[in-house]
Amino acid sequence: MSQIKYSFRFSLLALVLLALPVLGHAQSDPLNNALATQIDNYLNGIHPKNNLRPLAGHGTNFTGEGSTYNVDPRFVVAISGAETTFGAFTCSEDNAFNWFWNAGTGCHQSPFDTWDSGIHTVAHYLHKSYLLKGYTSISLIGGRYCASGCEHWVPNVTSIYQALGGDPSGALTFPATATTTTTTVETPQQEQETPAPPAVSATVTPADASTSTSTTSKGPAFVAEATFSNLTTQHVSGVELYRDTPPKPTHIASLQRVTGSPDTEPVFRANFTLPATDTGAGLRVRGHLTLHGKSLGVLTSDPLALPPQAKHIPWLAIGIVAGGLVLVIGIVQPRQGPPRNDADSHTRTCVCKAAAMGGGNLRGRILEPLHALA
Repeated sequence: MSQIKYSFRFSLLALVLLALPVLGHAQSDPLNNALATQIDNYLNGIHPKNNLRPLAGHGTNFTGEGSTYNVDPRFVVAISGAETTFGAFTCSEDNAFNWFWNAGTGCHQSPFDTWDSGIHTVAHYLHKSYLLKGYTSISLIGGRYCASGCEHWVPNVTSIYQALGGDPSGALTFPATATTTTTTVETPQQEQETPAPPAVSATVTPADASTSTSTTSKGPAFVAEATFSNLTTQHVSGVELYRDTPPKPTHIASLQRVTGSPDTEPVFRANFTLPATDTGAGLRVRGHLTLHGKSLGVLTSDPLALPPQAKHIPWLAIGIVAGGLVLVIGIVQPRQGPPRNDADSHTRTCVCKAAAMGGGNLRGRILEPLHALA
């Protein structure tokens, strides 16, 4: 029995000795320590209504799990803030992330043994089920992570992540540390491991008059074009032009994929018309992103601006009006002839009257004025 005890103690001592270098390395990592301190300072500075701050003091665990699973610990903290105000208002015990691992049983049936157990689980599955599967931005992760009441999820997570020093447009992986490389510049291999997140850009241009089906009564015609970039194995569908105005977005047109556009950068296009008085306020393009049939969320473009419309001269109306004026002038204006001679007119009158009185041969006769013949 004594030999078994000595053997057990010897094995335990050997394990402790082997763990010392690892523990010493973790404690001596200046970036990890800085991140842990930054997280704890932030969590100690929040003021929820119930004045509970259960995650304060867990900065080292956030940082350690983030380092293990290559997830930015500040992002993990930000999710807890958006979900439960950093553990102050929870649905299940010690579940600061509303991570309902016990599916189908309601939110009250997914407790964790400790706060650190929840941090471990969420960091692990953010890496395994999100980042490694193409969910590489806050908006894409939010579209899958949050099931209901999600209108404020992405803005809240983004705000907290920025307050902790994170870059929402960058990678959500663990920051590079001074101990992993000899330089602070990331290698090309690291850049390839963190691809840029999917994005969409859109434009509106005037439609070609020769191909447009619009009429003058419908208003000016336009072409909406959207390009989705940085796609790998994701698929885009349901692309539409809509007006983002309350209380509900209004559908304007469905965009069809342009034949021949690449799968990694598909282009979608559609013709549409707007009333002549429409300023185009609130126009955007959005498309649904999926991966192997599972929704990754919606990609939405920045607001679109209508191009300035050229002022068309109504030549037909001008021609009709001008022609009418010429016709009216020609009818109303009297005919212009040679100047009238009163004496000559009087003489012709006399001749006519003399002929009427029976004068046969007027040649050589001197006619008298009418008043002399009366």
